[in-house]
Amino acid sequence: MTIHAIPINDAKVTLLTGDDWSVFLERSLNNATTSVYVSVYLFSHHWGKVVVGRTDLYGALQNVAKRGLDCRAVLNTPVKVPGLGRMNKPAGDALESAGWKVRYMPKGRVLHEKIIIVDMKSVIIGSHNISKSSAARNYDTSICIENVHIAKLMLLQFSSRWRVGGCSNRS
Repeated sequence: MTIHAIPINDAKVTLLTGDDWSVFLERSLNNATTSVYVSVYLFSHHWGKVVVGRTDLYGALQNVAKRGLDCRAVLNTPVKVPGLGRMNKPAGDALESAGWKVRYMPKGRVLHEKIIIVDMKSVIIGSHNISKSSAARNYDTSICIENVHIAKLMLLQFSSRWRVGGCSNRS
């Protein structure tokens, strides 16, 4: 693995905590024009049942694909969470129904990162899963880095996960 020391003098960096993250992400998704790539450990389908943090993030994720953008997600292997049931697969199915291409990590591999690349111009990275807990209860922190060079480097990371992830039933 190569460690990249990247000067980010021309990057805009935004700190995202609490429900600022969901508001910022929803705005980024609504303003996206070409592509959205997501690599995340946990994606809760329960998100769609309640609007959290003044946002409809679940709807915004579905709408980017419905608008014709290139939308891809790599999710961790579907898991059962006590008290909540299955995670990742129901959300992945909903994304696919909206037009996303979705892949899952094979069993025995854990995808724990949380990365969202929007329009190959900005990257949101941090500890937020795509869940109500991350937006409303947990103490999560992420940053958005708006820089084309960093977005390209993160696309390499995403692409490596995409290759490892198994195809879903629909892609």
